[in-house]
Amino acid sequence: GAVGVQEAITYRELVDDFRQYIIDAAKSTGKNGITPLFLAAVLYIEIFFRPKKTDREPELDAVQETIDEMLRGDWFIPGIDTSLNHSVGVGQIRLSTAAMVLGKIPWIDKDIKDRTVAREKIEDNFNNLTVEDKAYIFRKLKWPKSNIQIAADLLTKLKNRSNRYPSMTAEDFGSNERSAGIIATEYNLGGSSTSEKD
Repeated sequence: GAVGVQEAITYRELVDDFRQYIIDAAKSTGKNGITPLFLAAVLYIEIFFRPKKTDREPELDAVQETIDEMLRGDWFIPGIDTSLNHSVGVGQIRLSTAAMVLGKIPWIDKDIKDRTVAREKIEDNFNNLTVEDKAYIFRKLKWPKSNIQIAADLLTKLKNRSNRYPSMTAEDFGSNERSAGIIATEYNLGGSSTSEKD
């Protein structure tokens, strides 16, 4: 059926197009980073639900058009440019999340009892960036190689926070179902300030 076809397309894209990017990105995270298999598993889910032609490219085109308008000065309302802050590319990474990973804005974990405060602060920090910074972040997310690198760096950042697994090697982490599940969840929901046991 359609699911089987999409699975085949997803595997083919991972193996044929992105395999070396995944290996290189995971390797760059170091001894206490992540494994290529873990990175590939996370990306598989994102790719599966965002097929290359039908979803990802129109998403990228829409953000590019808005950035181009802003750079030309054709469209800009201070503080109301949140239409840029989409999840885009291979790893479906939000521009504001990439901004934190790239050090353009501070990293903020969320309180799972009320995520709104952290979300609003992250959004405000992102909105206060220059258009040029936003364009730079988008360029990094637009291309698969750099998008996959940011995904690897994001997963490593999530893993190595003090309330997670900073001393766990990539190999041990990759074979630990609980820790891998928690970090994969935070990849989608955002980093949580909750302790590991909770």
